[in-house]
Amino acid sequence: MKLLNKIVDYAFQYLMTRKLSVYKVGLSLVAFGALFFATGTFDFNTEDFSVKWDNASSIVEYLVGSFLIISGVVLIFKKNIEDSRIASKKENFLYYISDSELDSEESFNKSFLPEEGRTNLSKVERKINTYKKDDVINSYLNDKKFEIKPRSKNKNVENTYIAGLGGFPHLYLIGSNFGNAYSSKVSVFDFNRDNHTWYIPNQGGTKTKYKVNFEDITVQEKVNELKYNGKAEVGIAISNSFTIEKDSIPEELVDDTLFLVLEDSLGINNVEGQITQESLLEQLTNIMGELSNKKSKIHLFVSARASFCINLGTYYMPKTYPTIVLHNYNKNIRERDWCLELVNGRIKGEIKSER
Repeated sequence: MKLLNKIVDYAFQYLMTRKLSVYKVGLSLVAFGALFFATGTFDFNTEDFSVKWDNASSIVEYLVGSFLIISGVVLIFKKNIEDSRIASKKENFLYYISDSELDSEESFNKSFLPEEGRTNLSKVERKINTYKKDDVINSYLNDKKFEIKPRSKNKNVENTYIAGLGGFPHLYLIGSNFGNAYSSKVSVFDFNRDNHTWYIPNQGGTKTKYKVNFEDITVQEKVNELKYNGKAEVGIAISNSFTIEKDSIPEELVDDTLFLVLEDSLGINNVEGQITQESLLEQLTNIMGELSNKKSKIHLFVSARASFCINLGTYYMPKTYPTIVLHNYNKNIRERDWCLELVNGRIKGEIKSER
């Protein structure tokens, strides 16, 4: 029995390292178990039909095969029960995926949540290196499949709370999982760097707009210019916290990029109130909608507070937008060192990994 346990455990761990879902692991265990039977002895006879297979298999192989098949079936059954529980459980849901260097707290302090969100609380908490591409992709694919999708149509999820610090691609991808397809109320937390507390931005603020940086031209005039310039790709550089300079944009995109800056002053603490964020997000959504009709790729370069980046992601429209390219800014080397492409809600080049 110890040998059987070791075999099953080895097979399970190997399959999990292949980034297979629990369903796929279960099915693979069943398939492995069936192989042991295929190498055994089989003799079937009737009056009209006869089949005989003899591969001199031992009783141990039969036991191992049976054990693998039973383990796989139990795993699948368990996962079905867990998915059903998630999809029907009455709960408040906290999704807290933050950067391991920027955020020193081990877990999210429950006292930061509104009082109504502290009961029946389910949590997904994890720290990753949000400036490492593979970590960002793996986190996105895993949580989209196993944590967010089962809850997306669950009417019993009363409130969803999102918190996180990190690079722009990571934050945008978080938001993209909680767009129109997600049915429960979503609140995005901001982080006060002075006293290290999380809070939901107030309902206030004033409406504001973007203007074009580096040129004396209106936003609409620049959008029209880019729409009809005959190029397949376009960039949008959004400067809320710090100015995104032209030399930080890939050279081949500089002349085809819309550089946006706030009509008001820049600053890390700007664009805080919900009214302010919503007015800017509405303007950006209109711009991206216009460009989507003419372009095959839209590159995003963003300097903004975490909650704004997440909220921008919630406006992502996979059926409407072309390929969205999310560029990461490496603060240590002060360069954009990698990007990833979001195509119809999936990450290009990683679609096969999403199981």
